[in-house]
Amino acid sequence: AQPTIWSTGYVATPFAGSKTFVRRLVRVVTYKSPTYGGGITAKDMVTMSGGAYVNSFDGSQGPYNPATATQNATVLTDGNITGIIGILGSGTIYGNAVTGPNGTVTGGTVTGTIRDDANVQINDIAPPSFSSYSITTPGSGTLNGTNYSHLFTAGNYELANLNIGNNPMAVSGNGVIYCTFTGNNIVNVSGSGFIYISPGSSLTIYSAGNISISGSGVVNGNQSASDCFIYGLPTCTTAVYSGSSVFYGVVDTPEAAFTFSGGAGAAGSFTANTVTISGSGGVHYDTSLGGNGQGYVITSWNELPVQ
Repeated sequence: AQPTIWSTGYVATPFAGSKTFVRRLVRVVTYKSPTYGGGITAKDMVTMSGGAYVNSFDGSQGPYNPATATQNATVLTDGNITGIIGILGSGTIYGNAVTGPNGTVTGGTVTGTIRDDANVQINDIAPPSFSSYSITTPGSGTLNGTNYSHLFTAGNYELANLNIGNNPMAVSGNGVIYCTFTGNNIVNVSGSGFIYISPGSSLTIYSAGNISISGSGVVNGNQSASDCFIYGLPTCTTAVYSGSSVFYGVVDTPEAAFTFSGGAGAAGSFTANTVTISGSGGVHYDTSLGGNGQGYVITSWNELPVQ
């Protein structure tokens, strides 16, 4: 699960008639990581407060159930200062905590290992490329007897923003929404508003601007993280989820300060520049997100004397 690779490079010396070589040996330490991290992945500070905790479960076996939760989560940051992972109060990481070299974890409890050899590349999100798309926000519609102010059906949508505010929105089919404007509240849910993903449907959102989801949040009828993806482009600098519904999904906003609060909890995986978790809600890493996309991530490398 954590292979170490030794690689020696050779180059012939430039002296005529010589058959000697200059050699350099590099040792690379890796670990096997799913496509979507191990629960929490950040470039910089990770802060947990108010009894917040991180654990894991296998989403292929059904929705999150506290009775079958596991301790296979990983909270990882490339940051390398004292307290780069700060756990305030009674917070717990049920799994591992990994920081950059010389980084430390302060407070709370970590049930697994604590390492300081993180060196993970977190790539920015590129905008989607659509061959065909709609630029019109859908109007109201009825789904399973309930009326929604916006009913998105299967297809691609390139919109200025998705500011639904207090309104209920539903997705029927596999919908992809690209919000092109920058600034605040480009993706916005508030008050009594919510986004409903109907069973058998999926939703992917790309946002060039900031994200704020409160109210009832995202109601994922599949209770599956692999059916909801929220991506923040490099110009997305803040992302907030404080909805009252359990969030099942993946949030990947590499340049954003991501804040998750409330007691409802979240099941999936989260990547951001900084991550703040507050309140009593837990973040439950869905280990099934890795699927066939598991690969090896370099955590550290250094040059060694050639033996």
